[in-house]
Amino acid sequence: MHIDFLFTLLLNILSCLILIWSFYNEHKQFRIFKKSKKNVQVYNPSFLIPDKKFTLTVLSYVVIVTTLWILLIFGLTDIVYKHWFAYVFPIMLTTIFSGGKINYSIGEDGVFHAKTVIPWEDVVYYQLTETDPFHTKFSLDIHTKHQVFRGVVHADSKKKLLMLLRNVPTSGNADEITTE
Repeated sequence: MHIDFLFTLLLNILSCLILIWSFYNEHKQFRIFKKSKKNVQVYNPSFLIPDKKFTLTVLSYVVIVTTLWILLIFGLTDIVYKHWFAYVFPIMLTTIFSGGKINYSIGEDGVFHAKTVIPWEDVVYYQLTETDPFHTKFSLDIHTKHQVFRGVVHADSKKKLLMLLRNVPTSGNADEITTE
């Protein structure tokens, strides 16, 4: 077997694993969304998804295929033609963007995160601040005894959120938002 065949085979397997991994991540998001329909949904505040292994895998894959295209342009190798997804590889970058990913949800029983429920008794305080000048999103930090949960809440969920957090103390040094 030639080394270019093995390299192309590994590249094809990696691209298929990335697709399967991204479908699994979307399935997890669907399950979280389905379970938190009646709760206040708190979204991921960062630009990229929190799964660092997946992000690094996708970025390394894109770098490898981009390098192969550059080598093809300079006439050094034509391995990129044997790769299944050689023409659509930038689409893999869309799997690592965080747009609309739910981090956790808040309901009557407490904070729902990763198949566990943190009861209201374990929540020490919260901090709710504005994140944009148009008042469409609010940054929420919930501090428990052992963890800190951060996320972004949409403005239409603000009243329900404040009602759920009515018995939880607020942070003393945060700019508080009125409950208008």
